[in-house]
Amino acid sequence: MSNRTNEIQFFRRLARLLSKATTTRGLLEDLAPLLKSWHVDGYWLGHAEADGRVLVDYASSQEMMEFLAQLQVHWDQGPWAQGPTGQALRSGKPCHIPDWREADKSSPFQPAIEHHQWRSTVALPMQAGDRRLVLSLYSRTSGTFGKHHTQTQIEELGHFLEATLARDAALDEERRKLARLAFHDPLTDLPNRAALDTRVEEALARADRQERLLAVALLDLDDFKLINDLHGHAAGDALLIEFAHRLQAELRKNDFACRLGGDEFVLLLEELDNLDDLETLLARLHATLTAPIQVSDTVEVAISLSLGLVIYPLCFDCGKDAAGILLRAADQALYQAKAQKNARERWWTLFDATRSFAGLAATSNESMADIDVPAYGTAATQAFKRIEPVLALALPAVVEAVYAKLSVDPESGVLIQTFSSEEKRQHRAEMENHLGQLLASELDENAHRDASRQLGRIHAMVGIRPEWVVGAYGLLLERLHISLPSSAVLFSLLSRRLAIDLQAQLTGHADITAEYDAALQRITSLAMRAQRFTELGEGMVEALAALSGVVSVTLGRPDAAGHYVFEFIAGDAFRQYLQALAEGRARPIDVNPSEKGQGPTGRAWRSGAIERCLNYATDPRLRPWREHGLALGVRSSVAIPLVPPNGPPQAVLTLYLKHVGGFSGQDQERMLQQLRHLIGQALQRVAHTEQDILAQPLRDRWRKLLKKDALELHYQPILDLRSCQVVGAEALARLREPSGTLIMPGQFLPSFGEHELRRLFEFGLHHALETAIDWETQGHTLNISLNLPPQGLSDSRYLGLIERALTHHSISPQRLKLELLETAESTDASARDRALDTLKGLGVRLLEDDLGSGYSSLLRLDRLPFDGVKIDQTLVRHYRQNPLRTLNFIRHLTRLAQDMGKWVTVEGLETPALVEASAYLGAEYGQGYAIARPMPATDLPTWIDNMPACLAPDMPSTALGALAVYLDNGGCAPCLADKASFTDEAQVVQRFCQGNNPVQTYIAGLGEQAATLGQACDRLAEASTRGLIDKEFERARLKLMECLLEQARNEYRE
Repeated sequence: MSNRTNEIQFFRRLARLLSKATTTRGLLEDLAPLLKSWHVDGYWLGHAEADGRVLVDYASSQEMMEFLAQLQVHWDQGPWAQGPTGQALRSGKPCHIPDWREADKSSPFQPAIEHHQWRSTVALPMQAGDRRLVLSLYSRTSGTFGKHHTQTQIEELGHFLEATLARDAALDEERRKLARLAFHDPLTDLPNRAALDTRVEEALARADRQERLLAVALLDLDDFKLINDLHGHAAGDALLIEFAHRLQAELRKNDFACRLGGDEFVLLLEELDNLDDLETLLARLHATLTAPIQVSDTVEVAISLSLGLVIYPLCFDCGKDAAGILLRAADQALYQAKAQKNARERWWTLFDATRSFAGLAATSNESMADIDVPAYGTAATQAFKRIEPVLALALPAVVEAVYAKLSVDPESGVLIQTFSSEEKRQHRAEMENHLGQLLASELDENAHRDASRQLGRIHAMVGIRPEWVVGAYGLLLERLHISLPSSAVLFSLLSRRLAIDLQAQLTGHADITAEYDAALQRITSLAMRAQRFTELGEGMVEALAALSGVVSVTLGRPDAAGHYVFEFIAGDAFRQYLQALAEGRARPIDVNPSEKGQGPTGRAWRSGAIERCLNYATDPRLRPWREHGLALGVRSSVAIPLVPPNGPPQAVLTLYLKHVGGFSGQDQERMLQQLRHLIGQALQRVAHTEQDILAQPLRDRWRKLLKKDALELHYQPILDLRSCQVVGAEALARLREPSGTLIMPGQFLPSFGEHELRRLFEFGLHHALETAIDWETQGHTLNISLNLPPQGLSDSRYLGLIERALTHHSISPQRLKLELLETAESTDASARDRALDTLKGLGVRLLEDDLGSGYSSLLRLDRLPFDGVKIDQTLVRHYRQNPLRTLNFIRHLTRLAQDMGKWVTVEGLETPALVEASAYLGAEYGQGYAIARPMPATDLPTWIDNMPACLAPDMPSTALGALAVYLDNGGCAPCLADKASFTDEAQVVQRFCQGNNPVQTYIAGLGEQAATLGQACDRLAEASTRGLIDKEFERARLKLMECLLEQARNEYRE
């Protein structure tokens, strides 16, 4: 199997692994059988530490772990840092050792290397987030790395693994971040109420298990509102942040503090043996927390505190709902402490276990049950109804305060500043409406969660990070706490609903993250398996257009004239723009520096960097397209230049988006960069040239013609060059426009995807077999040749089509000849071989098409079961520029194929001289315009009946034919390198030169007009009598060849 085929198979299998991998460890485990095909016997993944060490994250086997245990791998300095791992991490490039036996013998690695018999190593550096990783591969085969595989292939493996590991690291970090945001207060970074609910249950279980005391305390800052009023909310925030920092620092390791909201905190003090321990801890806390706090450059404040305390299990055995009972008891104790703050002896009050909840509740305006009221339902409805008038007045000011803070945020502010005045007004109204719904008395829990989850999805699509939302909600809770009546019930309800709202938004954000990651995985797999630019481009835009928030996606590049062509489009919005453009109602998009090239697409092509429009409504550069963009639902866009390594942009991928932001969020930017890298790598493998550039509307039009049965087959005769009889015909597809114009396959085939190519083949197969039967009834039994698309060898549906068609038409399989392009090597080798074996088993004849076009090899010709080959017509078509080279190509390729038992058909025979020359060079069959142009099936029998005689087999009638005879006799030059056969061959040449050969007959037939040719021929005959190694003979031989070439040029000029 060739290195190229091995490489293709390797990356196809890697693509499948990457698309299925759910964890990094799972991916690394699944790599083992794949890497074995590269003679990799062991591998490990590690990461660089700041202190210079390289720590192992994964080892492929127990032996690899034992090997690594003998090493002290470093990356920064010292002898242990001079191995391939350290060098790769320092340089950022793969480092390979082809053979350890030729490496530095003083290396500290050598004893372990020799013990485990490693011979070759490569280390691939990778970056996953802020972690520097290295994958080291080891082989017991010398030269596995550095000789058998190119540096590019090794780097490509590293790049794909790096993209996957980076993606997994980013997702893990995102999950950790979301989990932390869900359970932490954004202002103070203390745990929040959601975290408390989990922690208090755990603390109770530990207290029971350890038989120790647990103190549950509710702490409140006295007169905090006064500080806000006197010094401003910024001072209040600074106070809370410092207070939380001191609180966290003063608590013991196993203690817990959380912020409920506003200036209320809950403490869980565990592992207490007696009340003396508790009093000591509370005294230390009070001293630290009440020390003056600097809230600005000029303001320092002192605070007083109140704390309500309950001791479990001393106060009472809570039984069911212990957490809720303890918190309500602590709240009652806090109420008592605050009520007596001017007369109390100490800053905290212990819950009095001798009094009932009912009796204690009488001292409060709200019952314990009310304080713990559910966030939805009758009780919540009543509580919110009581404040509806106040809320209606307070909400606009609260929203304005939150909006003002978001507007100056370094990240969210950038986006908000792109809004027009109307968009800002609308944005504030939407925010107010959502908050109004959140605080509505009749709010349904399921409807609330659904609406908030959708809002979270929108925030993710815009690029708003969860931290912004958490920060905004923290500020919102502060403002509501200040603006609304003081009520523990109300504050509890607000906290719960906001927490539910936030959690649902985070879930929605995670939905979009997962959706985008799944799309990136699909595109990763596509980038690694695609072999055609059409397959890559079409699959990519369709995958991206399916994403939430994406209106349309385009992929294009400039044509030879420099005009930008949209080759692939997904989404109706952009198709509507193109329709308006065709009708003169829209402005064109281009990539030059003019006004037409100032959009993200044009800027990305010129700069080679990702370019954006954050807001169509306000970006002055988008003025030419603003009206149409907004009308089609486009609010922003982003353009990604697709750049292969170390090259200029090859194409631009542009996403048109439903929301503002232009995919500028951190997660979105990371996705785009990975996408750019993946496709850039893929561009190195897929074939794309300027001649293939095809605008999407034209692509759509030709696909519609295929669906509308506008497909026709024309047939070109195939001639037996020895008998001058027509023995077959090749079926060639045409599309007929409504105007009657025929579209050639070279135009429309690049526009077809896999579905269209399969439909084309199925139609062609049935039509061709039916036509062959019809011809047979008219007395012409002909073979039928049909092109099989490369994917026909990996898609089992093609084999089913062929078998069913042969059965249906009851035709001998030997009459069907399937032509396969040499690029068919790019298909999966095992699937290809199975398909070829199946076709051979059916009796179908197989031809290798376009032999000599660039992929052929002796190995492939000998290995694959082709019955015949077709010499690439591009080698023949331009024979006039260099007739000698063309004839030599035909001669050598014909002999090569025939020596391997294949028959030869020469395509592109456009002149009688080429037909004659191909026959004299030994080819069995010919095809081309000189024989007949492709024609409708009904015309072929008549043409055969009236076709003229085409060859005089014993004597050439053209100079090109005579030159072919001359070359076929070695150009009268024996093979001097083969001394064993020299004598016999010399005798043959001498007899040819001195006898009445076909070349002399041709020259004699020319008469006096070919006097120079005649003289050259006579001179050769005379020189041959003096021996074939005589210099005069060599000059005479070349002279005759030059004369024949000149005569051939004169003939085709005429």
